[in-house]
Amino acid sequence: MEVLDDLPVPPRDEKGALRVPILDKMLDRGVIAFGKVESGTIRLGDKLKIMPSGNACQVLSLYNSKEENVRYAKPGENVKIRLNFDSEEKVNKGDVLCLREG
Repeated sequence: MEVLDDLPVPPRDEKGALRVPILDKMLDRGVIAFGKVESGTIRLGDKLKIMPSGNACQVLSLYNSKEENVRYAKPGENVKIRLNFDSEEKVNKGDVLCLREG
């Protein structure tokens, strides 16, 4: 454990590839996903894909940990994301949100 404690923690890159692991989900006038931005920056209106399924979606609303509506979130921030799905079956705990190309 001491060796692990001594390892340097790499800095989080807000300009890196977007990675938001989904910690939980719920259905409330659309699908709400809860997660923490690990890398990159998520913005209102971003077109995303859910990995590993590859399902396409878009950010309709974005909330910070204080339930405030925000326009973007950077690495290290816990977020609540309203996605444009009508069924929560397309999103699973453990999936990762990534930016969709194109």
